[in-house]
Amino acid sequence: MFVVRNRWAKAGLVVAVFVVVSIIGRALGFVPGPTGAIVVAVLHCLGVLALTRVFRGPEESDAPRPGWRMTATSGWSSGLGTLWLVSAFLGVVTAVTGPLLGTSADTAASMGISTPAYFVVLAVEIVGQVVLLVLFVRSGRRLRALAQTAPARPTGAGPRLPS
Repeated sequence: MFVVRNRWAKAGLVVAVFVVVSIIGRALGFVPGPTGAIVVAVLHCLGVLALTRVFRGPEESDAPRPGWRMTATSGWSSGLGTLWLVSAFLGVVTAVTGPLLGTSADTAASMGISTPAYFVVLAVEIVGQVVLLVLFVRSGRRLRALAQTAPARPTGAGPRLPS
């Protein structure tokens, strides 16, 4: 199994996934309707999920992670969950304030789609962000619960080695 532990390699892979998805989005920009934008929103979520399967913390084994586990520590899970919460919140704010400010039609026109199709795209993006939010928060809670029930390690024991 392909496992990545180096933080710079992780950062590079995150950038690479988003660049590749953006390139796919540009290529699909020629597809009429909201299809391209919906595909990009789904690919972003799938890219994040794929990266959680290959990234590992310094004390994690190379064995596949349990399906519920998104990160090595509860702090990372909670932090990334917060990121997706903010992202989903901003999507909702955009959906609500767009019609009030009259920007929805302009944004939809710049995307080459109708205003209702624009709201479909926003809905798909928000649902994807909420799914990631739930997965990361759930992972953080389970990791915190595991840390509380795990036996205490002696001070200065050093990192755990994979068995």
